[in-house]
Amino acid sequence: MSDLAEFLAARLDETEAAVKDVRYVWPTSFEVTLNPARVLREVTAMRAILASECAPYPRHAPPMTATMRLLAAIWSDHPDYRPEWAARPTGGPSAAPPVP
Repeated sequence: MSDLAEFLAARLDETEAAVKDVRYVWPTSFEVTLNPARVLREVTAMRAILASECAPYPRHAPPMTATMRLLAAIWSDHPDYRPEWAARPTGGPSAAPPVP
């Protein structure tokens, strides 16, 4: 597995562990609340995306795909995030915005 894939897997593990300690509270206004069930579905979906990106490379590290770079952007403020993992804009309408 590549460093980027390992980084993503570790962040997903941390997110899953953290959300299992949270209790859902229904919002009383337009405040933002955390829905643990939704976050766990997101973690499951992102793990499936990561697995599909790594599947063609079972014996060596997968390349840093655009999909993996975009997933990593979620944690661009994490101390282990590397600037070289930033998404590279393609110039098309689906290009990711620069990561601050």
